[in-house]
Amino acid sequence: MKKILPIILMASSIGAWAQTPIQVQTKTKMYDLSDAYSITFENGGQTQVIKTKSQGEIRVPLADLKQIYFNDTLVTLTDQIKNLEGCEIMKTILFEENSVLAPYMFAPYLNASNITRVFIPTDKAFEAIPVVNPKTPNLPCVLSVTLDKAASFPFRAQLKRYDPETGEVGGFLGITPSSAELGAFLKRLVMNQFAFGNRKELKTVTGSMIEESEEGYKGTYELEATRKGNKYQTNVNAVQVLNGSDNRKCIITDAVLSETLCSTHEALQELSPKFLQLLEDIPLDLMDQLGFFDPDYEYWERTPYFSFFETLSSGKKKFRWNSTAVNYTIFAPTDEALEAAFRSGILLSWDEIRAMADNLIDSADWEIKGKYEVLEKVTELFFFINQHILFGNVMTDIPENTESKITTCLLTGNHTSQTVSVRRDKGNVFSVSTAKTIPSSIRYVKEVGESNYQLFFSDQMQSGVVMQIDKAITNE
Repeated sequence: MKKILPIILMASSIGAWAQTPIQVQTKTKMYDLSDAYSITFENGGQTQVIKTKSQGEIRVPLADLKQIYFNDTLVTLTDQIKNLEGCEIMKTILFEENSVLAPYMFAPYLNASNITRVFIPTDKAFEAIPVVNPKTPNLPCVLSVTLDKAASFPFRAQLKRYDPETGEVGGFLGITPSSAELGAFLKRLVMNQFAFGNRKELKTVTGSMIEESEEGYKGTYELEATRKGNKYQTNVNAVQVLNGSDNRKCIITDAVLSETLCSTHEALQELSPKFLQLLEDIPLDLMDQLGFFDPDYEYWERTPYFSFFETLSSGKKKFRWNSTAVNYTIFAPTDEALEAAFRSGILLSWDEIRAMADNLIDSADWEIKGKYEVLEKVTELFFFINQHILFGNVMTDIPENTESKITTCLLTGNHTSQTVSVRRDKGNVFSVSTAKTIPSSIRYVKEVGESNYQLFFSDQMQSGVVMQIDKAITNE
């Protein structure tokens, strides 16, 4: 039923496209129908009947239908979007003034030549948008958005229960976002519907990933759902495609392209708990003894300087990335790879460094020698951690069968950033130093800043990817 409503609405407006060549793509065939004049349905809406002047009636079972293309390059994508039916929520957001959202936010993306895909979810798609409520993070729920054009802010939303196995939307959870909260959410959500790139992998304005295939589109939410074995929503389907100039397309979809719901902390906890422990167990009191902190700072003020995570009021842990404009990649060694890196005795863990300091701190030469021996081991461990954290997202920054130098968080002695060579082969296999990843170890992640919002969203969201590697990265 997900495809039927948009197609019915499209059929009712077929007259508006009377001079427009139409292509109908099924799972096995593509029909070029330049003289189609009517679209109706049979068998209770299960069969689409396309009437043409030259080919008569063509019957396409909806189960076999993939896409319908309206190829009109003389009309701008913006004009075509404005003529759509069944997409009133997106049209209202993109083109109509209201008390919270304004069209000027989105006009640059609609008109930018580098935006190659504009996704327009149907009104039906807005009824079930996957979100996370920090108060009940393990309870699957959706935000259901409706339109009320009589109001100064014409959008309403409710948080509802959701069954990811069946797609069933359940009862109201008693949470209704305010206009400000909903406006912030819709702004970021709509930004995630603008994508650039012409390869199979697209990147949205918010830094999210989209995979394009014959079966449809996968946003990071769908990729994560597929990995978890969720059989209900594994693809976002295109029910209509409007072609513009310069390979630009407007794609009407039966679901919203949502971002991933996995945080960096959650991904590391799953893929590399011992590497996560390195990031979390930094001994601040030892850092103080070694002179890393300004003595005028209060103890609580020192924490951010040597902590990779911030605990939010929701209880979630946010990765401390220094930019909302730049994505990040973390190559996380497996527990076995990490143990191998420490077995040589050259690299010491935090526990080993603390034991070393305890043995030397009471010695007579602590200030002139012992402290600096411990400091050297601390520096080596920070170098080791930081060379596994890279600027950018290798999933979109490195094409297949190429190798690139990528900047890491490791600074050399002259305060310049160290780089590592990362090679990408087919099948999303990455090589860095002597380490390799496997496709099933890739996790798209999203971070949210501290906020009073009930839902998991913010204008300051950061996006990245965490990958498991079979060996630790060594200095290059």
